[in-house]
Amino acid sequence: MAIARALLRKPSLLVLDEATSSLDSEMESAVLELITGLVPAVTVLVIAHRQSTLDAAHHVVRLEHGRVVAA
Repeated sequence: MAIARALLRKPSLLVLDEATSSLDSEMESAVLELITGLVPAVTVLVIAHRQSTLDAAHHVVRLEHGRVVAA
């Protein structure tokens, strides 16, 4: 519901901090695909622990102990 409210505001940046962590991988993929399809001009910053959440990302920055280890 919070994601839907955020999308209604037509943001230029959408930050998703573990927003799909409670979803199974199939539902997670559907939600992320829906978000990118509805608002293609929005930059989406996804913070996640699961690699599968980031599989469709254009750019990934990996942090370990607060430091960038891969970009």
